[in-house]
Amino acid sequence: MSVRVMLELNVVPEVAERVKAGFKDLLVDTRAFEGCEEISVLADQDNPNRILVLEQWATRASYDAYLKWRTERGDMDNIAKVSTEPFRVTFYDYVSA
Repeated sequence: MSVRVMLELNVVPEVAERVKAGFKDLLVDTRAFEGCEEISVLADQDNPNRILVLEQWATRASYDAYLKWRTERGDMDNIAKVSTEPFRVTFYDYVSA
């Protein structure tokens, strides 16, 4: 069953628009990564420096492989450099309703 992943970022105001724009190119590789089913980037209406990356992966293991790849490339360090606090990743399972 798919897993929903939420990555929450709070970026430095001076680079917020550049970070948002950069996701367009950055996520081409994400969408092509094995196991990625969906990914969207959202900005908080009340705090536009707060960004939510909403992802759906086939399995948590596929996300973990993706995160390892991004980390090895230095992408996660780059995100940390423009963040005002550590980013947070949360995993959710779907439940029937």
